[in-house]
Amino acid sequence: LYEVCYKCTFHEDRMVTCSLPKGLRAVGGDDSLVGRKMLSKLFTELGISDESFITGETISDIMNLEMRCLNEPRPDLVFLDQNIQTKDGRTVFGTDFSRKIREKGYEGFIVIMSANVSADDVALYFDKGDVDCVIGKHMLLDRKKNLVITSFYESKRMAAAKNGDEEDNELYDKG
Repeated sequence: LYEVCYKCTFHEDRMVTCSLPKGLRAVGGDDSLVGRKMLSKLFTELGISDESFITGETISDIMNLEMRCLNEPRPDLVFLDQNIQTKDGRTVFGTDFSRKIREKGYEGFIVIMSANVSADDVALYFDKGDVDCVIGKHMLLDRKKNLVITSFYESKRMAAAKNGDEEDNELYDKG
């Protein structure tokens, strides 16, 4: 399944993680050049593969992003701006995009990035988009990184528990 660099440990109900598994592929969609640069920096911090792809200026870019999500090799992670306003005047909501690729069979990890991360907004993103993680664009890079890593392993743990797969649950060291 995944090569785990380090085990995760729990301390006082919070998970402390070191890194994501090696070799993960990711794609990202953001309409802002600054947003795309920050996403590239986050990918580097997360140790994501050089095969990753970030786009989002035009509706054509978004359609290309969808194709990348659904064709082999599929990315392990998808990062989406919640409000992508393309140069050609169209708006694409990250939650709509994520729901669409889920309906078409994408089973990987999806992150929504938004400037609006109130409790109500976050609940809406999880409900509408079938996403695994929500990060605020205003968050510091280390906070984003830790939130993505924690959410990634939590989603794997929950999937393993749901499937009764004890081997996958060994990614966690409850010490």
